[in-house]
Amino acid sequence: MLNFVKADKGTDEMVRAVNQASSIINLYPEVFPYLYKQGFKLEKYIEKGNMILQDGVVFTFGRYKSNGKMSKNSTTYKKKGDFILQEIATNHSKTNAPKQIMDEFVNYCKSQHAENIFLTVRAFNYRAVLFYERYGFVKDSDITWSSKKEGKIQGIVFRLRLVPDKNIETVCI
Repeated sequence: MLNFVKADKGTDEMVRAVNQASSIINLYPEVFPYLYKQGFKLEKYIEKGNMILQDGVVFTFGRYKSNGKMSKNSTTYKKKGDFILQEIATNHSKTNAPKQIMDEFVNYCKSQHAENIFLTVRAFNYRAVLFYERYGFVKDSDITWSSKKEGKIQGIVFRLRLVPDKNIETVCI
């Protein structure tokens, strides 16, 4: 069962969750420079219950509220109800934990009747790209981000199309 983290701003539970998630994310300053030592930016995910924190792995995510283009810098179109994985990081304390949590997250998204899960990744993050491809995500488009420090950053938009659970029977009356 997924450990969704939800807490109100200013509570001890919020502080613990931010510290725990930050300790994992801060292992990757080159991948998450926008979050490195800025754990307060994680609070919005925690307040909404859009963080999974378990077995040394942190997932942050959102759900699209409208149809349309994902970004002006990509050609990907998303639908209302699709999920977007924002950050995925692990401290490698438990072997295979990222895959197990992804399995559970995919099942959760299916239970919410989502059609797709999207994520973006920096193109140079080969380890993550390989994980997503092995999992079944496919490249949907390229994307770029702008950085004052690095200029244009090349990235990839991945999509995982969710197949409805065939074990659920549809009853017509």
